Amino acid sequence: MSNEIKIADLVDKYPQELNVFIINFLGNIFMRFDLIHSDYTDCIKNDGTLFVRGIDDELPSMFSALSSRTFSAGDIGEFRIKCNKPKGDSIGIISNTKVTKETDIYHACVEDTIIYYYHGDGVLYEVGGVMINDQNNVTGWKKNDIITVKVDCVKWTVTFMRNDEMVGGVTKIKENDVYYPLIGTCNDDVEYELIL
Repeated sequence: MSNEIKIADLVDKYPQELNVFIINFLGNIFMRFDLIHSDYTDCIKNDGTLFVRGIDDELPSMFSALSSRTFSAGDIGEFRIKCNKPKGDSIGIISNTKVTKETDIYHACVEDTIIYYYHGDGVLYEVGGVMINDQNNVTGWKKNDIITVKVDCVKWTVTFMRNDEMVGGVTKIKENDVYYPLIGTCNDDVEYELIL
């Protein structure tokens, strides 16, 4: 029997209401979703730790939220998103903030953009919406799943995990670029929560 504790085991035990206090106290040391088109700022709640899109919200069908906490040369890090009300949306990394300047544009269609993401329907994609070759163990998300994105800007790789299990393989990313954490949505009535 293993004594190893998995992040998914702690989600119901961690007091999420402390996130707002922690973020305000420590400033930008922690990641938060704070880059979004000005028309969609109401979708970001709890000081950037909650992404909510309502039912029939009359917003354009596609838009993205990013974090200004970047990954660049020498960085190794990760971020985790809890799927409170998931659908076929995207979680991953993107190389620039152009997508936050446009309305109704899918993140994979932005010119001169490098992107790697895990789609909620259960597929891994990279630049231009091309499927990543290794689709081993890739399944769609369901309520309460935790998606982890591990970014290694020493080896220049990205790895996606669902509930502490790797999906796909380790994917090489374009070197010497800067990457922003991304949530991209094309659905209403969704909710995703950043786990600090």
